[in-house]
Amino acid sequence: MSKPGYYIVLGNYMYDDKVRGTFFAYLPLSGNEAEVSFMQALVSGYYMDQWKADTLQAREKSIEKMRPQLQKACKKKTEFPEELVALMKTFFERNSMSIVGAWGGAEEGGLHIVRVDENQNRTFLDVMHLFYLERWFEPKELIKDYFTLYKGVKATLERISGVCKVVCSGYECSLEEF
Repeated sequence: MSKPGYYIVLGNYMYDDKVRGTFFAYLPLSGNEAEVSFMQALVSGYYMDQWKADTLQAREKSIEKMRPQLQKACKKKTEFPEELVALMKTFFERNSMSIVGAWGGAEEGGLHIVRVDENQNRTFLDVMHLFYLERWFEPKELIKDYFTLYKGVKATLERISGVCKVVCSGYECSLEEF
């Protein structure tokens, strides 16, 4: 996170997500073209028993061996809609508060944005997973921008989710390019 810009992480791990995994994006402070990469979830399910822990460790090692191949295949450029970039800037200009809850956890995902300015100052915006946001809040005037931002970022990033797919069987993983 050394270059000025927006560093975006969108974790989709809930059962209602169409795409399960994590999106990473870098969007410069000016312009709307972002570098986006995606890593699908390696182990499905919510509870980490010993089998899943062992499987996850082995799959992580398998994927580490493929890192150069993954970096080439799973990183793409995409354009954010101008109105979405303007909304994101507005959130940081007005120092909007994050919306996080005591329920759920990082393993369930959510939207996380770090803005790095020209002086390397960092500001953060975290928004709980859309699953909770929609169930606990109504999209009234005060909070509707959070819904718009989350849904817009999610739709933009999900456009690249089909560019590569990591397929794991047992402890080994391989890359399928589309």
